[in-house]
Amino acid sequence: MKLKKFAALTAAIAMALSLAACGSGSGEAAEADAVTTAKTEAVKDETTAAKQEENTVPEETTTEETTTTEPAVEFVEPSADELIYTYDAAIKGIKVSRYTGSAEAIRIPAEIDGDPVVQITSGKGSFAGKSLKQVEIPNSVTEIGVRAFSKSTGLKNVIIPDSVTTIGKQAFRGCTNLESIVIPSSVINWSSGEDGVYGTNYGVFGECKNLKSVTFPENVTWEEFGDFYGCESLESITVPNGVKKISFDAFYKCKNLKEIIIPDSVTCISGSAFGYCESLESINIPKTVTEIDGLAFCGCAKLKDITIPEGVESLDNTFWYCKSLRDLVIPESVTYIQNAFDECDALSITYKGNEYNYTNWNDLYNAINNG
Repeated sequence: MKLKKFAALTAAIAMALSLAACGSGSGEAAEADAVTTAKTEAVKDETTAAKQEENTVPEETTTEETTTTEPAVEFVEPSADELIYTYDAAIKGIKVSRYTGSAEAIRIPAEIDGDPVVQITSGKGSFAGKSLKQVEIPNSVTEIGVRAFSKSTGLKNVIIPDSVTTIGKQAFRGCTNLESIVIPSSVINWSSGEDGVYGTNYGVFGECKNLKSVTFPENVTWEEFGDFYGCESLESITVPNGVKKISFDAFYKCKNLKEIIIPDSVTCISGSAFGYCESLESINIPKTVTEIDGLAFCGCAKLKDITIPEGVESLDNTFWYCKSLRDLVIPESVTYIQNAFDECDALSITYKGNEYNYTNWNDLYNAINNG
C-alpha cells in the first residue's frame, strides 16, 4: 500500500511539474501552486482508496502445494543383438565392448549365451553414443578394461559392483557428462597411467569436465593415485589411505580444485601433479613426503600456504608462477634447487640451512647448490 501511495504521489508531482513547465507567464509561483495542488489531489486519492479498501472483503485464496519428483529410472537389459562382444577362452567368459541400442539406462546382462560376462573392454569408438546416460554393471564382471567407457559423452552415472577388482587406464576418459561415481573396496588394481610428457597423462577420469564427486574406499593398496587431468568441476577430494604416490599429472588443470587431503602413506608427489590448479590456495603436505618432482605446483596462481617437509632433497621448477606465495621455509634437507620460484615476485624465503632470508633467487640457488 505504501509503495502504491508513493507511486501515485510521484506521478502526480511529475504531471504537475510538466504542466507548470509547459505553462506561460506564471514562473516559479505557478510551479509551486501546481505541486501543492498535486499533493492535495494525491492525498484525496489516498483517502478514497483507503475507504474503498476498508469496505472490501478480501477474497479467500487457497494454495495447493505441488511437489515434483524425478521419474524413476527404468533400466533395461539389452539383448545380445544390441551388444558387441567376444568370448575369451583365457578368462572363460565374455568381453563386452559396445552397446548399439538407444536406451538411456541399461543393465548389462550377467551372461550371454550361457557364458558369464566378466570384462568390459574397449572396442571401435566409444562404448555407447550420446543417448546412453546410465549403466549398471553386473556382479559377474571383474575388470573394467583400458579405455572401456572412454568418450561415452552422454554417460552420467555408472554403477560398479563389488565384484570388480581392476580398473584400467583411461577407463572413463572423456566422459564429459559423468557427474559422480563410487569405487568399491574390491578394486585392488588401479591403473593411474605412466610418466611421460607433461600434460599428457589422462588417467582413469581424464577430461571428465563435469565430474564433481568420486567416492573411494577408505583404505587401499594402490601404489599410485591421481587420475583427474582436466576435471574442471572437481572442487575437493580425499586421497585414500594406503596410496604411496600422487601420480604424474594427477590433478593437472583441475582449475576449481580448492581442497585435497593427503594421507601419511604418501611419500612422493610426482611431476606436474597439481599443475595449473588455479583455485588451490593451501595444501598440507604430510611429513612422510620426501620427494616433490619437477613442476609439481607450477601455475598454482592462488597458492598462498604450503610447507615443504624435512626430507625433501631437491626442488626443480616446483613453484613456477605461484605468484601469490608470500613466505616459504626451505628445510635443510634440500641440497639442490633449480628455477623453483620463477615468477614468484612477492615471495620471501627462509633457508633453514643458514637461517638466512632470501628475496634474490640467484643468491638462494648459490647458497644451496654450492653448499
